[in-house]
Amino acid sequence: MAYSLLGRKMKKVICIKCGKNKEYEIKEFEQVELIKKVKVVYKEKVAYCKDCGEPVWVEELETENVFAPINAYCEKVGLISPKQIQQGLTKYNIGKRPLAQLLGWSEVTIVRFLDGQLPSRTYSSKLLEIFDNPKHFMKLLEHNKDRISIVAYNKAKKAANQLVEKERGEIIGIDVSTYQIAMVTYNSFVAKDTRKVGEKCASQ
Repeated sequence: MAYSLLGRKMKKVICIKCGKNKEYEIKEFEQVELIKKVKVVYKEKVAYCKDCGEPVWVEELETENVFAPINAYCEKVGLISPKQIQQGLTKYNIGKRPLAQLLGWSEVTIVRFLDGQLPSRTYSSKLLEIFDNPKHFMKLLEHNKDRISIVAYNKAKKAANQLVEKERGEIIGIDVSTYQIAMVTYNSFVAKDTRKVGEKCASQ
């Protein structure tokens, strides 16, 4: 593996001029585009062979370049972007179709947004709400769990629970593992103390 100028971990790719698999470096170029009468500025990424300096084709960069202006437009006008949606799916470990089903939308709705179709304000606001707040997502998940498979439900619930526990730990100023250990110790103490009280009352 090698690293580009942007610190990207990469595999070698074929350079047409060199005729071999070569390491490459990535350079960024500022681009301007007009989308729905809105001027957006974004970065286009181009890969160059580190030996001969010729441009080389890197599939993941081409995909990023296609969505870069769309992501920039969404950010500028306050809509959720394809990039944010993908991050949200990863965050809750849930698929595109299960999420759409939870929300009561067509199964292909999220797929279309990921493909670059711009969401309405209503759709965007709902997605931002649940992606930004694990508790809101948990409420949606529990309320509509019958709409998705048990496997999808369990995976999403586990991910959301971990995020909720993390938030609790951050609020009280300790990390999640310390918080969980403290809660187990506390619950054990309470249970033990309750048994003692019960035994004392029974003996009286």
